[in-house]
Amino acid sequence: MSKRWMLISALLVSMAANGRPLPPQDGISARQLLAWVIGGMSADNLAGEVESRGIAFHPDPNYLDLLKSAGAPKDLLSLLPFEKESAGAAPPAAGADPIYDQEVAAATAIHSKNYEAAGKSLAAALQSDPKNADLFFALGNVLIKDEAFDQAAQAFHQATLLAPDSLPFHLGLAYACYRAGDADCAQSEANLVLKQHPNDAEAHK
Repeated sequence: MSKRWMLISALLVSMAANGRPLPPQDGISARQLLAWVIGGMSADNLAGEVESRGIAFHPDPNYLDLLKSAGAPKDLLSLLPFEKESAGAAPPAAGADPIYDQEVAAATAIHSKNYEAAGKSLAAALQSDPKNADLFFALGNVLIKDEAFDQAAQAFHQATLLAPDSLPFHLGLAYACYRAGDADCAQSEANLVLKQHPNDAEAHK
């Protein structure tokens, strides 16, 4: 295991006992949407979430630029009805939400391909909010980008424990298990997704 991920791996293990499903929230927050983008959620899944739940904030140009830095799909802005249907306040200002600040730092690091820094920022956020499935999802994708596949599987597993109905989280776990060489886990998670969405292209990969 790479030494730079030892602290994150220990964090994942220590949180395993805290995996309790959390109730769904109404309206997607700026923090949650950014975590999903960092986590590599597909444009179709992002659009589906926004259509079913709506967004609880008004994204400003800085936020849209931040989504792009985090790796948002090119057609994200056309799929998500930001300006027409969004409501509420702007995303948190710097210093107003420490967890969001860590997400911003992670997104900036990802843009520079500094996945070590991105992982550390997300791990710091998880220390403040250890039951945040979206942060585990985001961390899992960062770990995949850094080819730390075993740790990525742990992160995605925690995400699925906290949000067992989230198919993108199960897809992330399936892929991480596949890359980690755990064929049984990969097949089990892919089958779970296909059971509910038989035509899901990502689960067939």
